[in-house]
Amino acid sequence: MLATLALPILTVVLHQQDLGDIEKMLAQKLEMKSDYALRFRFESRMPSAPEGSRRKWAYTAAIWRSGDKLRVDVFDREADPAGDESSTRGRHVTCRNCERQNYLLVTTVLPGAPKVTHQVEFHDPKTQPTDYFVNDMDWRLLGFCNARLAVYSKIPIAQSYRQLVADPLLKTSEQKRNGTPYLVTTIEKNKNEGSIWFDARTQSGPVLHTFTGDASKKGAMKHVTEVSWQKTAGGNMYPEKIKHTEHTDGALTYEEIITVQHADFDTKIDPTIFTLAGLDLNENQPIGYPDLTPGKWPIWKGGRADPSLSAFAQAQAASAAQNGVVEPEPIAPVAAYPVQSSTPLIVGLVSGGMSVTALGLAAIYRRRKG
Repeated sequence: MLATLALPILTVVLHQQDLGDIEKMLAQKLEMKSDYALRFRFESRMPSAPEGSRRKWAYTAAIWRSGDKLRVDVFDREADPAGDESSTRGRHVTCRNCERQNYLLVTTVLPGAPKVTHQVEFHDPKTQPTDYFVNDMDWRLLGFCNARLAVYSKIPIAQSYRQLVADPLLKTSEQKRNGTPYLVTTIEKNKNEGSIWFDARTQSGPVLHTFTGDASKKGAMKHVTEVSWQKTAGGNMYPEKIKHTEHTDGALTYEEIITVQHADFDTKIDPTIFTLAGLDLNENQPIGYPDLTPGKWPIWKGGRADPSLSAFAQAQAASAAQNGVVEPEPIAPVAAYPVQSSTPLIVGLVSGGMSVTALGLAAIYRRRKG
């Protein structure tokens, strides 16, 4: 009788110990600082994509976060089919709450000495479409999802894991993979089965996610995510490589590989990173401050935004050379709402041309009247 009772009691004890290990892994990640510097290479392919649509997409991203400031630089972009070269050329920059609070700074920095430079724009982050350039997610929990990177920001990961360990349908076991023992959690619901494999020895985090199920009209699905881990600055365990694959009826429909090149959740971020001076802008790039009209946008020159190079200032200088000194107009107050459009460089040039024309006509009128 005693032997019969001992088995279920032992099972409960082991189950609770396993859940404690999972909660400990999650807690270790959440204890990491929320300020960080990351750099990774992203590669994806869709073998079954229709002819002419994008089948491959790759880029390198550098990300910095400090408080409410988030900067993402994306460069070395590759696409198949290649399409327009301008969509992959240069370094695309987005920076939230940089230079202007409650704005999203957006620009592209081109290599070399480009003849055409991109304007530095300021947008309302609430209305600016979210894309891979600004993936605002909890990067501490990278590798904890069996999903594409683009989906991470939509999943409450920490909450999902807490619900997982509390789910009465959860089963835990110890299984070997390539000769190494792992703690495996499994849940079966509505003909769907999901498993997560944890390395209980290193306490690093999930090393394998698997999901199989039926997507009705789409057919049988299988999603798999493999994660390898590395020790980074501050002794943190962080993913080194993540491979995510999706199959439908046995055919590969999507593959995504993330290779982490740098991860630092320990070192304080240099505040210059979030300034115009830290963006390494091209010379002659217009700075489209939202509190100025296009003709008064300063130009980036010699490491600063120079208002004397704006179209309006240049028009004033030309007028002063002919008709004497013209007093500069005061700078307009800060606008109540952000600039919504993606105004190209040509708008600033046209505005400047109109200012020159207007001042020239005024000078002719004064001469005739005299």
